[in-house]
Amino acid sequence: MASGLLQKNIVFIDTITTIEKNHPLIADFFSDAKILPVVFSGNLADFLSKNKIQKVLIRKGAFSLRELNQIVNQLLKLEMVPFFVKITAKKISVEKIRIQDLMIREDFSHKNKSVIHPAISQKTILITGAAGSVGSELLIQTAQYQPQKIVALDKDAKRLKLLEKKVATQFVDFVHADITDRKQLEKVFKKYHFDYLFHSAAFKFVPEAESHPSETVITNIFGTILLAEMAQNHNCEVFVNISTDKAVHPFGIMGKSKRCAELFLLNRKKSPSPTRFVITRFGNIIGSRGSVIPVFERQIQKNVPLTVTHPVMKRFFMSVKQAAEMVLFATATGNSGDLFVYDMGKPFSVKRIAEKMISLSGKKITSSSIIYSSVRPGEKLSEQLYDSKAIVFPTKHKKIIRVEEIHKSPANFDDLLQVLQRACSKKQDKKVVEILSEILSKYE
Repeated sequence: MASGLLQKNIVFIDTITTIEKNHPLIADFFSDAKILPVVFSGNLADFLSKNKIQKVLIRKGAFSLRELNQIVNQLLKLEMVPFFVKITAKKISVEKIRIQDLMIREDFSHKNKSVIHPAISQKTILITGAAGSVGSELLIQTAQYQPQKIVALDKDAKRLKLLEKKVATQFVDFVHADITDRKQLEKVFKKYHFDYLFHSAAFKFVPEAESHPSETVITNIFGTILLAEMAQNHNCEVFVNISTDKAVHPFGIMGKSKRCAELFLLNRKKSPSPTRFVITRFGNIIGSRGSVIPVFERQIQKNVPLTVTHPVMKRFFMSVKQAAEMVLFATATGNSGDLFVYDMGKPFSVKRIAEKMISLSGKKITSSSIIYSSVRPGEKLSEQLYDSKAIVFPTKHKKIIRVEEIHKSPANFDDLLQVLQRACSKKQDKKVVEILSEILSKYE
Protein backbone atom coordinates (compact mmCIF):
# COMPACT_ATOMS: atom_id res chain seq x y z
CA MET A 1 0.00 0.00 0.00
CA ALA A 2 2.79 2.40 0.89
CA SER A 3 4.54 2.18 -2.48
CA GLY A 4 1.40 3.34 -4.27
CA LEU A 5 1.44 6.56 -2.23
CA LEU A 6 5.06 7.55 -2.87
CA GLN A 7 6.19 10.67 -4.76
CA LYS A 8 2.95 12.48 -3.98
CA ASN A 9 1.75 15.35 -1.86
CA ILE A 10 0.10 13.60 1.08
CA VAL A 11 -1.92 15.22 3.83
CA PHE A 12 -1.80 13.55 7.25
CA ILE A 13 -4.79 14.58 9.40
CA ASP A 14 -4.43 14.16 13.15
CA THR A 15 -5.48 15.83 16.39
CA ILE A 16 -3.60 18.72 17.97
CA THR A 17 -2.58 16.58 20.95
CA THR A 18 -0.73 13.91 18.97
CA ILE A 19 0.26 15.34 15.60
CA GLU A 20 3.77 16.37 16.74
CA LYS A 21 4.37 12.82 17.94
CA ASN A 22 2.90 11.02 14.93
CA HIS A 23 3.96 13.18 11.98
CA PRO A 24 7.66 12.18 12.10
CA LEU A 25 6.62 8.51 12.08
CA ILE A 26 4.44 9.04 9.02
CA ALA A 27 7.12 11.08 7.25
CA ASP A 28 9.63 8.30 7.86
CA PHE A 29 7.19 5.61 6.67
CA PHE A 30 6.58 7.46 3.39
CA SER A 31 10.20 8.57 3.07
CA ASP A 32 9.98 9.62 -0.58
CA ALA A 33 6.72 11.53 -0.30
CA LYS A 34 5.94 15.06 0.85
CA ILE A 35 3.87 14.73 4.03
CA LEU A 36 1.89 17.77 5.13
CA PRO A 37 0.56 17.53 8.71
CA VAL A 38 -2.86 19.06 9.32
CA VAL A 39 -4.87 19.47 12.49
CA PHE A 40 -8.52 19.21 11.48
CA SER A 41 -10.36 22.39 12.39
CA GLY A 42 -13.27 22.54 9.97
CA ASN A 43 -12.73 23.39 6.31
CA LEU A 44 -10.23 21.37 4.31
CA ALA A 45 -11.15 22.40 0.75
CA ASP A 46 -8.97 25.53 0.46
CA PHE A 47 -5.91 23.83 1.93
CA LEU A 48 -6.21 20.81 -0.35
CA SER A 49 -6.63 22.94 -3.45
CA LYS A 50 -3.76 25.31 -2.59
CA ASN A 51 -1.26 22.51 -1.94
CA LYS A 52 -2.31 20.27 -4.85
CA ILE A 53 -2.94 17.35 -2.55
CA GLN A 54 -3.16 13.94 -4.16
CA LYS A 55 -3.75 11.69 -1.17
CA VAL A 56 -5.23 12.15 2.31
CA LEU A 57 -4.43 10.03 5.35
CA ILE A 58 -6.49 10.17 8.56
CA ARG A 59 -5.12 8.71 11.76
CA LYS A 60 -7.41 5.86 12.71
CA GLY A 61 -9.18 6.32 16.04
CA ALA A 62 -8.22 10.00 16.36
CA PHE A 63 -11.65 11.50 15.78
CA SER A 64 -15.20 11.09 16.99
CA LEU A 65 -17.72 9.64 14.55
CA ARG A 66 -19.15 13.11 13.94
CA GLU A 67 -15.72 14.61 13.19
CA LEU A 68 -14.68 11.68 11.02
CA ASN A 69 -17.84 12.01 8.95
CA GLN A 70 -17.23 15.76 8.58
CA ILE A 71 -13.74 15.10 7.24
CA VAL A 72 -14.74 12.27 4.92
CA ASN A 73 -17.82 14.07 3.57
CA GLN A 74 -15.71 17.09 2.62
CA LEU A 75 -13.18 14.91 0.86
CA LEU A 76 -15.76 12.87 -1.03
CA LYS A 77 -17.38 16.08 -2.31
CA LEU A 78 -13.95 16.94 -3.71
CA GLU A 79 -13.82 13.45 -5.25
CA MET A 80 -10.94 12.47 -3.00
CA VAL A 81 -11.05 9.07 -1.27
CA PRO A 82 -9.14 9.19 2.03
CA PHE A 83 -7.34 6.32 3.78
CA PHE A 84 -6.82 5.44 7.42
CA VAL A 85 -3.30 5.27 8.76
CA LYS A 86 -3.07 3.00 11.77
CA ILE A 87 -0.19 3.67 14.15
CA THR A 88 0.79 1.15 16.81
CA ALA A 89 3.92 0.62 18.88
CA LYS A 90 5.13 -2.03 16.42
CA LYS A 91 4.07 -0.84 12.97
CA ILE A 92 2.29 1.64 10.71
CA SER A 93 -0.27 0.45 8.17
CA VAL A 94 -2.60 2.08 5.66
CA GLU A 95 -6.19 0.85 5.39
CA LYS A 96 -9.24 1.58 3.30
CA ILE A 97 -12.05 3.40 5.10
CA ARG A 98 -15.13 1.18 5.19
CA ILE A 99 -18.72 2.34 5.46
CA GLN A 100 -19.02 0.75 8.92
CA ASP A 101 -16.15 2.95 10.12
CA LEU A 102 -18.42 5.93 9.47
CA MET A 103 -21.52 4.39 11.05
CA ILE A 104 -20.54 2.96 14.44
CA ARG A 105 -17.83 3.34 17.06
CA GLU A 106 -17.23 0.25 19.14
CA ASP A 107 -16.44 1.12 22.75
CA PHE A 108 -15.65 -1.80 25.03
CA SER A 109 -14.48 -0.39 28.33
CA HIS A 110 -12.73 -2.27 31.12
CA LYS A 111 -15.64 -1.26 33.37
CA ASN A 112 -18.12 -3.25 31.27
CA LYS A 113 -15.81 -6.26 31.19
CA SER A 114 -15.48 -6.19 34.96
CA VAL A 115 -19.28 -6.48 35.22
CA ILE A 116 -19.44 -9.38 32.76
CA HIS A 117 -16.46 -11.47 33.86
CA PRO A 118 -17.67 -12.70 37.28
CA ALA A 119 -21.04 -13.60 35.79
CA ILE A 120 -19.60 -15.75 32.97
CA SER A 121 -16.54 -17.27 34.62
CA GLN A 122 -16.86 -21.03 35.27
CA LYS A 123 -20.41 -21.19 33.90
CA THR A 124 -21.77 -23.75 31.42
CA ILE A 125 -23.48 -21.99 28.53
CA LEU A 126 -25.64 -23.05 25.59
CA ILE A 127 -25.61 -20.86 22.47
CA THR A 128 -28.29 -21.64 19.88
CA GLY A 129 -27.80 -20.49 16.30
CA ALA A 130 -24.09 -20.59 17.11
CA ALA A 131 -22.98 -20.76 13.47
CA GLY A 132 -24.72 -17.47 12.62
CA SER A 133 -23.16 -14.00 12.77
CA VAL A 134 -24.31 -13.16 16.30
CA GLY A 135 -24.00 -16.70 17.63
CA SER A 136 -20.40 -17.13 16.49
CA GLU A 137 -19.38 -13.73 17.90
CA LEU A 138 -21.11 -14.63 21.16
CA LEU A 139 -19.03 -17.79 21.26
CA ILE A 140 -15.80 -15.83 20.69
CA GLN A 141 -16.59 -13.18 23.30
CA THR A 142 -17.93 -15.62 25.89
CA ALA A 143 -14.77 -17.72 25.59
CA GLN A 144 -12.71 -14.71 26.78
CA TYR A 145 -14.33 -14.85 30.24
CA GLN A 146 -13.14 -18.36 31.24
CA PRO A 147 -16.44 -20.28 31.18
CA GLN A 148 -16.52 -23.90 32.31
CA LYS A 149 -18.08 -25.09 29.06
CA ILE A 150 -19.75 -23.63 25.97
CA VAL A 151 -22.08 -25.73 23.82
CA ALA A 152 -22.42 -24.29 20.31
CA LEU A 153 -25.66 -25.63 18.82
CA ASP A 154 -26.86 -25.15 15.26
CA LYS A 155 -28.94 -27.07 12.72
CA ASP A 156 -26.66 -26.07 9.81
CA ALA A 157 -24.05 -28.84 9.94
CA LYS A 158 -21.80 -27.32 7.28
CA ARG A 159 -21.54 -23.90 8.92
CA LEU A 160 -21.16 -25.47 12.35
CA LYS A 161 -18.18 -27.47 11.04
CA LEU A 162 -16.60 -24.29 9.69
CA LEU A 163 -17.09 -22.65 13.08
CA GLU A 164 -15.47 -25.63 14.79
CA LYS A 165 -12.38 -25.22 12.59
CA LYS A 166 -12.28 -21.52 13.40
CA VAL A 167 -12.79 -21.83 17.16
CA ALA A 168 -11.12 -25.07 18.16
CA THR A 169 -10.80 -25.07 21.95
CA GLN A 170 -11.19 -27.76 24.58
CA PHE A 171 -14.02 -26.11 26.53
CA VAL A 172 -16.33 -25.72 23.47
CA ASP A 173 -18.52 -28.60 22.26
CA PHE A 174 -20.22 -28.33 18.86
CA VAL A 175 -23.68 -29.91 18.62
CA HIS A 176 -25.73 -30.40 15.46
CA ALA A 177 -29.36 -30.13 16.53
CA ASP A 178 -32.66 -28.38 15.76
CA ILE A 179 -34.26 -26.17 18.43
CA THR A 180 -37.72 -27.42 17.40
CA ASP A 181 -36.82 -31.09 17.98
CA ARG A 182 -37.76 -32.06 21.54
CA LYS A 183 -35.87 -35.37 21.54
CA GLN A 184 -32.64 -33.78 20.34
CA LEU A 185 -32.89 -31.03 22.95
CA GLU A 186 -33.64 -33.49 25.76
CA LYS A 187 -30.38 -35.31 25.00
CA VAL A 188 -28.43 -32.04 25.03
CA PHE A 189 -29.95 -30.76 28.29
CA LYS A 190 -29.47 -34.12 30.03
CA LYS A 191 -25.82 -34.30 28.98
CA TYR A 192 -24.96 -30.77 30.11
CA HIS A 193 -26.15 -28.78 33.12
CA PHE A 194 -26.53 -25.29 31.65
CA ASP A 195 -26.26 -22.19 33.78
CA TYR A 196 -27.09 -19.85 30.89
CA LEU A 197 -28.82 -20.11 27.55
CA PHE A 198 -28.19 -17.55 24.79
CA HIS A 199 -30.96 -18.01 22.22
CA SER A 200 -29.78 -16.69 18.86
CA ALA A 201 -31.34 -19.28 16.52
CA ALA A 202 -34.17 -17.83 14.44
CA PHE A 203 -35.78 -17.61 11.03
CA LYS A 204 -34.48 -14.08 10.40
CA PHE A 205 -34.97 -13.20 6.74
CA VAL A 206 -38.03 -11.00 6.23
CA PRO A 207 -39.08 -11.80 2.60
CA GLU A 208 -38.49 -15.56 3.08
CA ALA A 209 -40.59 -15.49 6.25
CA GLU A 210 -43.53 -14.11 4.25
CA SER A 211 -43.26 -17.10 1.92
CA HIS A 212 -42.92 -19.62 4.76
CA PRO A 213 -45.13 -18.45 7.66
CA SER A 214 -45.59 -21.87 9.27
CA GLU A 215 -41.86 -22.65 9.26
CA THR A 216 -41.08 -19.16 10.61
CA VAL A 217 -43.59 -19.46 13.46
CA ILE A 218 -42.46 -22.99 14.36
CA THR A 219 -38.85 -21.80 14.68
CA ASN A 220 -39.29 -18.33 16.15
CA ILE A 221 -42.18 -18.99 18.54
CA PHE A 222 -42.38 -22.69 19.30
CA GLY A 223 -38.63 -23.24 19.17
CA THR A 224 -38.29 -20.45 21.74
CA ILE A 225 -41.09 -21.89 23.90
CA LEU A 226 -39.51 -25.36 23.82
CA LEU A 227 -36.12 -23.98 24.83
CA ALA A 228 -37.72 -21.93 27.63
CA GLU A 229 -39.45 -25.05 28.91
CA MET A 230 -36.17 -26.99 28.81
CA ALA A 231 -34.35 -24.18 30.59
CA GLN A 232 -36.92 -24.14 33.41
CA ASN A 233 -37.08 -27.92 33.75
CA HIS A 234 -33.30 -28.15 33.98
CA ASN A 235 -32.88 -25.21 36.39
CA CYS A 236 -31.03 -22.93 33.99
CA GLU A 237 -30.23 -19.63 35.74
CA VAL A 238 -30.62 -17.20 32.83
CA PHE A 239 -32.30 -17.42 29.42
CA VAL A 240 -31.36 -14.50 27.14
CA ASN A 241 -33.56 -14.18 24.07
CA ILE A 242 -32.16 -12.32 21.08
CA SER A 243 -34.94 -10.34 19.43
CA THR A 244 -35.18 -7.59 16.81
CA ASP A 245 -36.42 -4.04 16.29
CA LYS A 246 -38.84 -5.59 13.79
CA ALA A 247 -40.81 -6.88 16.79
CA VAL A 248 -41.90 -3.29 17.61
CA HIS A 249 -45.33 -2.71 16.05
CA PRO A 250 -44.54 -5.62 13.71
CA PHE A 251 -45.66 -5.61 10.11
CA GLY A 252 -44.39 -8.87 8.62
CA ILE A 253 -44.39 -12.49 9.74
CA MET A 254 -40.81 -12.40 11.00
CA GLY A 255 -41.43 -9.38 13.23
CA LYS A 256 -44.77 -10.72 14.45
CA SER A 257 -43.29 -14.10 15.32
CA LYS A 258 -40.42 -12.48 17.23
CA ARG A 259 -42.86 -10.22 19.09
CA CYS A 260 -45.01 -13.18 20.05
CA ALA A 261 -41.91 -14.94 21.41
CA GLU A 262 -41.06 -11.79 23.41
CA LEU A 263 -44.54 -11.72 24.92
CA PHE A 264 -44.38 -15.38 25.89
CA LEU A 265 -41.11 -14.81 27.75
CA LEU A 266 -42.33 -11.59 29.38
CA ASN A 267 -45.30 -13.54 30.74
CA ARG A 268 -42.89 -15.97 32.46
CA LYS A 269 -42.11 -13.17 34.92
CA LYS A 270 -45.51 -13.73 36.54
CA SER A 271 -44.94 -17.39 37.33
CA PRO A 272 -42.41 -18.84 39.80
CA SER A 273 -39.36 -20.07 37.93
CA PRO A 274 -35.72 -20.89 38.64
CA THR A 275 -34.89 -19.17 35.36
CA ARG A 276 -34.54 -15.43 34.69
CA PHE A 277 -35.93 -14.66 31.22
CA VAL A 278 -34.23 -11.61 29.69
CA ILE A 279 -34.73 -10.10 26.25
CA THR A 280 -32.23 -8.18 24.09
CA ARG A 281 -33.48 -6.32 21.05
CA PHE A 282 -31.15 -5.66 18.09
CA GLY A 283 -31.14 -3.50 15.00
CA ASN A 284 -29.55 -4.64 11.73
CA ILE A 285 -26.19 -6.32 12.27
CA ILE A 286 -23.54 -4.85 9.97
CA GLY A 287 -21.90 -7.55 7.89
CA SER A 288 -24.37 -10.32 8.76
CA ARG A 289 -25.84 -12.56 6.04
CA GLY A 290 -29.03 -10.52 5.97
CA SER A 291 -27.32 -7.13 6.01
CA VAL A 292 -27.56 -4.80 3.02
CA ILE A 293 -23.89 -3.77 3.22
CA PRO A 294 -22.37 -7.06 1.93
CA VAL A 295 -24.92 -6.94 -0.91
CA PHE A 296 -23.78 -3.44 -1.85
CA GLU A 297 -20.13 -4.52 -1.63
CA ARG A 298 -20.73 -7.36 -4.09
CA GLN A 299 -22.61 -5.07 -6.47
CA ILE A 300 -19.78 -2.52 -6.38
CA GLN A 301 -17.23 -5.26 -7.14
CA LYS A 302 -19.33 -6.42 -10.09
CA ASN A 303 -19.68 -2.82 -11.30
CA VAL A 304 -23.48 -3.02 -11.40
CA PRO A 305 -26.06 -0.56 -9.99
CA LEU A 306 -26.77 -0.80 -6.25
CA THR A 307 -30.27 -2.02 -5.45
CA VAL A 308 -32.20 -0.02 -2.85
CA THR A 309 -35.79 -0.98 -2.10
CA HIS A 310 -37.08 2.57 -1.47
CA PRO A 311 -35.47 6.05 -1.43
CA VAL A 312 -36.66 6.81 2.13
CA MET A 313 -35.91 3.38 3.66
CA LYS A 314 -34.15 3.73 7.04
CA ARG A 315 -32.63 1.17 9.37
CA PHE A 316 -30.86 0.99 12.74
CA PHE A 317 -27.40 -0.59 12.58
CA MET A 318 -25.04 -2.08 15.15
CA SER A 319 -21.91 -4.22 14.99
CA VAL A 320 -21.91 -7.91 15.80
CA LYS A 321 -19.47 -7.18 18.65
CA GLN A 322 -21.91 -4.69 20.18
CA ALA A 323 -24.70 -7.26 19.85
CA ALA A 324 -22.71 -9.95 21.63
CA GLU A 325 -21.62 -7.54 24.36
CA MET A 326 -25.24 -6.61 25.04
CA VAL A 327 -26.18 -10.28 25.51
CA LEU A 328 -23.37 -10.77 28.01
CA PHE A 329 -24.23 -7.53 29.82
CA ALA A 330 -27.90 -8.55 30.00
CA THR A 331 -26.86 -11.91 31.43
CA ALA A 332 -24.80 -10.27 34.15
CA THR A 333 -27.29 -7.56 35.16
CA GLY A 334 -30.79 -8.50 33.97
CA ASN A 335 -33.77 -9.52 36.06
CA SER A 336 -36.58 -11.70 34.78
CA GLY A 337 -38.78 -9.74 32.38
CA ASP A 338 -36.09 -7.14 31.57
CA LEU A 339 -35.83 -5.89 28.00
CA PHE A 340 -32.51 -4.38 26.91
CA VAL A 341 -31.91 -2.22 23.85
CA TYR A 342 -28.67 -0.84 22.44
CA ASP A 343 -28.72 2.91 21.89
CA MET A 344 -27.92 3.05 18.17
CA GLY A 345 -28.66 6.74 17.79
CA LYS A 346 -30.61 7.77 14.71
CA PRO A 347 -31.50 5.30 11.96
CA PHE A 348 -29.45 5.43 8.76
CA SER A 349 -30.82 6.16 5.30
CA VAL A 350 -30.15 3.06 3.18
CA LYS A 351 -29.93 5.27 0.08
CA ARG A 352 -27.26 7.43 1.76
CA ILE A 353 -25.29 4.33 2.76
CA ALA A 354 -25.34 3.20 -0.88
CA GLU A 355 -24.19 6.60 -2.12
CA LYS A 356 -21.34 6.81 0.37
CA MET A 357 -20.16 3.29 -0.42
CA ILE A 358 -20.04 4.19 -4.12
CA SER A 359 -17.98 7.30 -3.33
CA LEU A 360 -15.62 5.40 -1.00
CA SER A 361 -14.97 2.94 -3.82
CA GLY A 362 -13.65 5.84 -5.93
CA LYS A 363 -16.58 5.87 -8.34
CA LYS A 364 -18.79 8.80 -9.26
CA ILE A 365 -22.48 8.76 -8.40
CA THR A 366 -24.63 9.02 -11.53
CA SER A 367 -28.33 8.73 -12.28
CA SER A 368 -27.82 5.02 -12.96
CA SER A 369 -25.72 4.23 -9.86
CA ILE A 370 -28.76 3.21 -7.79
CA ILE A 371 -31.95 1.47 -8.84
CA TYR A 372 -35.08 1.18 -6.69
CA SER A 373 -36.63 -2.27 -6.61
CA SER A 374 -39.72 -1.55 -4.40
CA VAL A 375 -40.35 -2.52 -0.79
CA ARG A 376 -40.25 -6.27 -0.27
CA PRO A 377 -43.06 -8.28 1.38
CA GLY A 378 -43.06 -7.89 5.17
CA GLU A 379 -40.85 -4.79 5.20
CA LYS A 380 -41.52 -1.35 6.70
CA LEU A 381 -39.87 1.87 5.58
CA SER A 382 -38.56 2.46 9.10
CA GLU A 383 -38.24 0.65 12.41
CA GLN A 384 -38.44 1.58 16.11
CA LEU A 385 -36.29 0.29 18.94
CA TYR A 386 -39.18 0.42 21.40
CA ASP A 387 -42.75 1.68 21.69
CA SER A 388 -43.15 5.45 21.99
CA LYS A 389 -45.01 5.02 25.31
CA ALA A 390 -42.28 2.86 26.84
CA ILE A 391 -40.41 3.87 29.98
CA VAL A 392 -36.64 3.97 29.48
CA PHE A 393 -34.07 3.41 32.23
CA PRO A 394 -30.28 3.85 32.07
CA THR A 395 -27.96 0.98 32.98
CA LYS A 396 -24.33 0.72 34.07
CA HIS A 397 -23.43 0.55 30.37
CA LYS A 398 -23.57 3.97 28.72
CA LYS A 399 -24.94 2.58 25.42
CA ILE A 400 -27.41 0.02 26.76
CA ILE A 401 -30.84 0.97 28.09
CA ARG A 402 -33.54 -1.02 29.85
CA VAL A 403 -37.05 -0.59 28.48
CA GLU A 404 -40.45 -1.22 30.03
CA GLU A 405 -43.24 -1.45 27.46
CA ILE A 406 -46.88 -1.43 28.48
CA HIS A 407 -48.90 -4.34 27.08
CA LYS A 408 -52.06 -6.25 27.90
CA SER A 409 -51.95 -9.91 28.86
CA PRO A 410 -55.00 -11.82 27.53
CA ALA A 411 -56.16 -14.72 29.68
CA ASN A 412 -56.42 -17.08 26.68
CA PHE A 413 -52.86 -16.51 25.42
CA ASP A 414 -51.81 -20.15 25.91
CA ASP A 415 -55.01 -21.40 24.25
CA LEU A 416 -54.35 -19.22 21.20
CA LEU A 417 -50.79 -20.55 21.02
CA GLN A 418 -52.13 -24.11 20.90
CA VAL A 419 -54.46 -23.18 18.02
CA LEU A 420 -51.53 -21.53 16.26
CA GLN A 421 -49.35 -24.60 16.76
CA ARG A 422 -52.00 -26.90 15.26
CA ALA A 423 -52.30 -24.65 12.20
CA CYS A 424 -48.49 -24.70 11.80
CA SER A 425 -48.37 -28.51 12.04
CA LYS A 426 -50.90 -28.71 9.20
CA LYS A 427 -49.02 -26.07 7.14
CA GLN A 428 -52.17 -23.93 7.02
CA ASP A 429 -50.19 -20.79 6.18
CA LYS A 430 -53.16 -18.46 5.72
CA LYS A 431 -54.64 -19.52 9.05
CA VAL A 432 -51.24 -19.15 10.74
CA VAL A 433 -51.04 -15.53 9.61
CA GLU A 434 -54.59 -14.83 10.82
CA ILE A 435 -54.11 -16.40 14.27
CA LEU A 436 -50.75 -14.70 14.80
CA SER A 437 -52.29 -11.33 13.98
CA GLU A 438 -55.19 -12.06 16.34
CA ILE A 439 -52.84 -12.91 19.20
CA LEU A 440 -50.88 -9.67 18.81
CA SER A 441 -54.02 -7.55 18.43
CA LYS A 442 -55.05 -8.59 21.94
CA TYR A 443 -51.84 -7.11 23.32
CA GLU A 444 -52.26 -3.65 21.75
